[in-house]
Amino acid sequence: MKKIQTLTLALSAAVLSACSLAPDYQQPELSVLPKHQPAIAISPLNWQKFYQDDQLKQLIALALKNNKSLKMSELQLKQLQANYQIETSQHWPDVNASASGTRQRNSQSSSTAAFLPKYSNSYAVGVGFTAYELDFFDRIGSLKQSALAQFKAGQYAQKTLEQSLASQVANLYFDYQAGLYKAQLQQQAIESAQQKFKIAEKQYQQGVIDNVDYRQAQSNQQLSAIVLSQLTQENQAKLNQLKQLVGYEQAKNLGTIKTDFSIAQLNALPAQLPASMLLERPDIAEAEQNIKAANANLGVARAAFFPSISLTSNIGFASEDLSDLFKSTSQTWSFTPQLNLPIFNKGRLDAQQTISELQQQAEVIQYQNRVETAFTELNNQMLAQKSLAEQIELQKQVVANYQHQVELSQKRLDQGLEDPLNYEEFKLLLVAQKQNLANIELAYLKNQVTLFKTLGGQYQQVEKQLTIAFND
Repeated sequence: MKKIQTLTLALSAAVLSACSLAPDYQQPELSVLPKHQPAIAISPLNWQKFYQDDQLKQLIALALKNNKSLKMSELQLKQLQANYQIETSQHWPDVNASASGTRQRNSQSSSTAAFLPKYSNSYAVGVGFTAYELDFFDRIGSLKQSALAQFKAGQYAQKTLEQSLASQVANLYFDYQAGLYKAQLQQQAIESAQQKFKIAEKQYQQGVIDNVDYRQAQSNQQLSAIVLSQLTQENQAKLNQLKQLVGYEQAKNLGTIKTDFSIAQLNALPAQLPASMLLERPDIAEAEQNIKAANANLGVARAAFFPSISLTSNIGFASEDLSDLFKSTSQTWSFTPQLNLPIFNKGRLDAQQTISELQQQAEVIQYQNRVETAFTELNNQMLAQKSLAEQIELQKQVVANYQHQVELSQKRLDQGLEDPLNYEEFKLLLVAQKQNLANIELAYLKNQVTLFKTLGGQYQQVEKQLTIAFND
């Protein structure tokens, strides 16, 4: 036993000193980021500080804990982890113990029957390993590094999925809240349209307006009701989507979603942020790990050109008599090295190396493409943030002007100086402008959610958020 332990340790030490043929990782050149950008201290983006709405934070935490797509991704990640453990185990011999016993009846009609007993026994026990590869050119080490990089890439992919899921929940939540608010405004529009129809009906009976104007007022009332029905249907669809993301069972305990629709539900992100933050995004970190995996696979392809040595060894005891099995005279051992040298398969090995090189080059380009895409997304979202903020301020002024017109029309109506139809029309125009403001504010909220995702905002301490939510 001591001999095989010593042999195993010696072989493992030789393997650990293997020479790797995989290229070292070097960050690809990035044309969109400054090469010598000064470091800017900025606090990590905290989702619990970014989202100001407690109910929304609860929904996001529930989705991150219970979403089915995320659970499937977690299972796939565990598979990658198990694969890494398998590759890691290849560095050590698979040592197995064996025991056998045989009793047989010998032929009595053979020429040697006189020299053999009628029955014979054989017993054996042993410990050994089979076809253990000495990894002089780090083929197994490269496979291990590839599996590790793939596992890390899977971890970053999981974080990217978490970001996308949280963004979907936030966008649906804001869609639903904005839809409820616009439905309330549309109800006001219906009331004004109904009032206009009553006035038009009375004027039509008095001969003040003709049939065309009367029918137009009636159609406007009906169209307003149709718009409200559409909004109600869209809102229910958004709510159903939100329940699916959060989990139908968990959604039963949510209660009624608040209708407090406001841009104050988010803590505005800074107007100036360093582009270097993009390199911390999980999808870019995933692409970086894919390059490392491709480098390791290239090392595997290169190692295939060199000879490989595998060993099979066994030590134990064998005896025809069970009582003599563990005596020193019954000890056995075997040691079988095997050399495998590629000779007539260079064409196949060349093709495999070419494939690995092309895959490595493709991963580098994919990394550069993701960085450039992220850079473009950041620029677009920053531009949209500025533009939408300006639009909100201007639209607020428009709403204030229409509100003032309604108030003036109300005063004139009270004095008998205003046509009631004009007053109701001003109210309808005010509702329309409030709905426009709601649409712009919704676009701004979605822009901030996307910007948070673009900058690689992470979702941590989910369990803590759930504890806070349910304790409240």
